[in-house]
Amino acid sequence: EKLANVQGIFRLNKQLVPALQKRRVLLLDDIVTSGATMTEAGLCLQEKGVDVLGMACAAGGMRSS
Repeated sequence: EKLANVQGIFRLNKQLVPALQKRRVLLLDDIVTSGATMTEAGLCLQEKGVDVLGMACAAGGMRSS
């Protein structure tokens, strides 16, 4: 459900695409709970041909049920 809530929220600046396509990218976030936001960001980059090496966060959060 969380992934559906964040689907399509990211847009990549068209002027940055050529430079990013020549680089390898590591996504960083301060906190991750479900991982949906970071996953969506990674998908946005990959759809434009950016090589996403991985994802990392400083802390994990607990999801309430």
